[in-house]
Amino acid sequence: MGETFGKVFSSLTESGVDVVGWWDDPPAHQMFFVLDANSVEAIYDGLHPIIDQGTACIKPVADAAAKIQALMGDN
Repeated sequence: MGETFGKVFSSLTESGVDVVGWWDDPPAHQMFFVLDANSVEAIYDGLHPIIDQGTACIKPVADAAAKIQALMGDN
């Protein structure tokens, strides 16, 4: 696991992605990452070393508090 998934941490940071958190569920053979990136392409590039190990579900999210503050500032 360290040899395979250890590579992805370095690859993500080299792609400009900040790894906020990283968890695993060994019985389910699943890994969970919380990432901060400027683009989805940086995430794709960072995950490249493990792309052939399974599937990925990438869910982009935004800072809801910042969005609300920006909207309220527009009034």
